[in-house]
Amino acid sequence: SSISKLEESKFVTLNSGEMSDVNLVMKDRRHKIARICDEDLKAIGVGMSINAKFMIYDKSHKLAYCAIPKVASSSWTHNFLIMGGLSPLKFSHRAAPKRLPFPLDMSPVTFAQDVTSMLIVRHPFSRLASAYYDKLIRLGRKSWQMVRLFIIWKFRLQPPKRHFESWMADQLMQEHERAVRNGSIANFGSNDPTNATPEEFAQYILFMKSRPMDIHFRPQHKICPICAYNFTAYCHLEHLHRDTSYFLQKANVSQLLQTRIHLNSRAFSSQSSKRQSEADFWSQIKPKTQEELYKLYYYDFQLFGYSLSDYMTDIGLKSS
Repeated sequence: SSISKLEESKFVTLNSGEMSDVNLVMKDRRHKIARICDEDLKAIGVGMSINAKFMIYDKSHKLAYCAIPKVASSSWTHNFLIMGGLSPLKFSHRAAPKRLPFPLDMSPVTFAQDVTSMLIVRHPFSRLASAYYDKLIRLGRKSWQMVRLFIIWKFRLQPPKRHFESWMADQLMQEHERAVRNGSIANFGSNDPTNATPEEFAQYILFMKSRPMDIHFRPQHKICPICAYNFTAYCHLEHLHRDTSYFLQKANVSQLLQTRIHLNSRAFSSQSSKRQSEADFWSQIKPKTQEELYKLYYYDFQLFGYSLSDYMTDIGLKSS
């Protein structure tokens, strides 16, 4: 009960009893990950590679962090730059691995004994819904416009006789003309027929499973070296403030962060609105498609202790 109360505050200091409680949680998570890595993943090389694009190392404080996109990575790369005495940038998630490079030759023993490390994960289905709304619905970057049009072309039109490139050019021209007529740039919503539906997006994810997948959709266990290194804190986004407070106190660096920075405020909207948007997303995806997605993200569920049925119940839907 003491742990659940901590979720009400973004700024917490854990007392010795609370630290002990969370330490047991982290120990259980580490053991689960180590067991699955030993039994299933190490033999095929999954979770063993170290990607410098995602690993951050603060040498002065001996802190390490693997930043998974769509899991508070913008905020925590920003925080790591602050703790490392560096000035944060607008795109800290891109700059931090270069300004705080991880030594790729670090041994697992050194990592476990000398470094206080953190990994933040998220329920795989929640992360997928968030990626859909953030990248396709809000269209924050023009580069995602081509992805949206490709999804419509392939999974709705299936596909027309002409090549995607010529069809896309026509669609972009029509959108531009419509924006000019309306006097503003078009802001597509999830019910707009010019946007990809959740089911179409899900089909795109399944189509990409045997191809190089964008990091925002890639299974989390394929981004960080979870089978090569034993991280100190496996934090869950659902318990972010408690778990990251544990990490900061474990590393004795809480004083370096006077204010928690949340760069993506949408990720910290009210729980009721998040549940509703995720319910809207998953209610539009066929049960068979959900089953295929579960298979694709199976090890994210298993490694990090997430339940599909509990998630569906939490957002008000029945598990398929």
